[in-house]
Amino acid sequence: MSPARTLSTTRARPRVMQDPGDLALLGTVLELQHEMPGGHARHHAWTVRDAPKLLWSPKRQALYLFPGLRLPRPKALRMPQAAAARSTDDALASWRTWTGRTPAHSRCLQLPAPQIQTAGQGHHIVYRSDKWGPITDYIHHFAAGTTVDLAASPRPNHPGGGHEGEAPAVLIVRGPPLRLTARGLVD
Repeated sequence: MSPARTLSTTRARPRVMQDPGDLALLGTVLELQHEMPGGHARHHAWTVRDAPKLLWSPKRQALYLFPGLRLPRPKALRMPQAAAARSTDDALASWRTWTGRTPAHSRCLQLPAPQIQTAGQGHHIVYRSDKWGPITDYIHHFAAGTTVDLAASPRPNHPGGGHEGEAPAVLIVRGPPLRLTARGLVD
């Protein structure tokens, strides 16, 4: 992979994850690969049973994965902050764009808000979705400049997880520009 821009070989400073706003459930993630500073590839893979949900944030124009977090079945998920004052319209519209169908309902969900840091250049994601009917696996190769953020590690030698082999609490894929369309993910 030859990124369009060079990422620093020093670790990024941790920062608090910003509120993603309302989220649309797009499917499950089977694999995510990114290139870390210094050129080392980081490969995250899950079994179908343990796969994190693929969530889209219309507010941040980014993909969110929360490994280990079990989500309810509804296709549109509301964040609890100021839920009465906020609308799920963007998340519902995103899901409708993605599938061509209208979700039956939505639910509030409490998500972690860990310290995060940029982990490197996004390479690809493999996900499973019923966006066009039957459940199908898809692969999306990210454009140059797409970055992956992950939960900051409490141990400096293990970026993204507290211990070797641990999944980070959150992975965020954002890019210039990453969009959700009727054709799927576009960047």
